[in-house]
Amino acid sequence: MRDGIISEQDLLRRVASGDEAAFRHLFDQYRQTVFGFAFAHLRTEALADEITQEVFIKIWTSGEKLAEVQSFEPWLRTVTRNLTYSYFRKVKQQRELIDGYASGLPGEEGLDTTSQDMDYGEVRRLLHDALGSLTEQQRTIFRMSREENMQYKDIAAALGITEYTVNYHLKKILAHLRAVLGNNLYMLLLSTYFLFL
Repeated sequence: MRDGIISEQDLLRRVASGDEAAFRHLFDQYRQTVFGFAFAHLRTEALADEITQEVFIKIWTSGEKLAEVQSFEPWLRTVTRNLTYSYFRKVKQQRELIDGYASGLPGEEGLDTTSQDMDYGEVRRLLHDALGSLTEQQRTIFRMSREENMQYKDIAAALGITEYTVNYHLKKILAHLRAVLGNNLYMLLLSTYFLFL
C-alpha cells in the first residue's frame, strides 16, 4: 500500500484470502461496469442485477485462482460475458420448452381438447397457489415489476419504501417461486405469466 492506495494485485490477493473489506472495495469499484454490460444485453434491471451477483459470487469463490489473475478488467469482462451468454442459452432452452407447451394449448380453432384444458388449468392453479402464498406487499411488487415493467426506483416511490427493499423482496419472491415450482416450471410460468391471469 502506498499513500493509502492498494494495488490491484494486492487487492485481488486480499480477496482471494477471504478479506471481506477488500471484496467490498472490489465490488464498489467494478459493480457498475458489470451491471452496465449485463443491462446492455439483457435490457432489464432485475436480470442485470442477477448476473452482477453471479459475477461477484464467482469472484468471491475463485479463491487462489483470483490471485493469479494478471489483468483483472479483461478477466472480469470475460466472466461477465460468459455468464450473460450462458443466460441467453438457458433462455433459448426455456423458450423451446415454452413453445412446446404452448403448441399443446387450445388454438383459436377452439378444438375440444379436455387434456389440454386440464394442463392449462393445472398450470394456472400452480401459479396462483405460488403467488397466493406471498405477502400482499410482495404480490404488489411482483405485479409492478413483471406486469407493469416498472423500475425499482418507481416501485419504491409508489410504495414509499427503499429501492433496497424492492430489490430484497423481488429476490425473495423469485427464490420462493423457484423453490415451490422447480426451476423449469418456474421459468415456464414466469415467461407465460400473463397468459394464465
